[in-house]
Amino acid sequence: MIAARQGDLVALRVLINGGYGPTLINTVSEEGATALIWAATHGHDELVDVLLQVAQIDINSADRLGVTALLAAASFARERIVERLLKMPDIDVNASDRRGDTALIRTAFLGCRESVNALLEMPRLHLNTVDEIGASALKWAASEGHLEIVKALLNGQGIEVNTADIYGDTALIEAASEGHLEVVQVLLGVAGIDATSVNKNGESALIRAIVRKHRKIVALLLSASAVERCPATQ
Repeated sequence: MIAARQGDLVALRVLINGGYGPTLINTVSEEGATALIWAATHGHDELVDVLLQVAQIDINSADRLGVTALLAAASFARERIVERLLKMPDIDVNASDRRGDTALIRTAFLGCRESVNALLEMPRLHLNTVDEIGASALKWAASEGHLEIVKALLNGQGIEVNTADIYGDTALIEAASEGHLEVVQVLLGVAGIDATSVNKNGESALIRAIVRKHRKIVALLLSASAVERCPATQ
């Protein structure tokens, strides 16, 4: 575990080749972390490769916060490690931590395009999982203005575009609020998008755009055929 955390490849190989690998490979720290979780967290690519070669390794082991190696790699934007872990046949792509975050949610939030694309290729992926505040990967990508990731998610089979978090905010409301014009344009082009949805404060995407003075988005929303009336004038 110390070798994995510190990135000591030589020591790790000596321990594994000396017969200690299969015995200690799944030992956990006080926080519940394994050597694989530590290596993934700190971005030690070569160590992850070596650890994954040990037949007895538990690739889905989670620490006390529910963080697996895949979640750790996703949370710290370790894209190569994410892709390497996804090649493991028994990897749990939908594992979530105590906050409800999944690898897809974390990589979408951080803007890790390669990781998101790799996850979207996984047949068992749950595309619409939400975290503890009810936010999906699409909502986070839209909120952060990650246009290409939004497009990739929208191409996913069964994507739910109108999912609202516990505050009632949707991907469109968030994108409009944060001034992400191109994201708003893409979302408005999706069949079934609800452009008049309001959150728990009674704010629609249009109202948010007006309040934040995003003039181009205001004009876009007003001209969109999905907007039948202006909620702000009611």
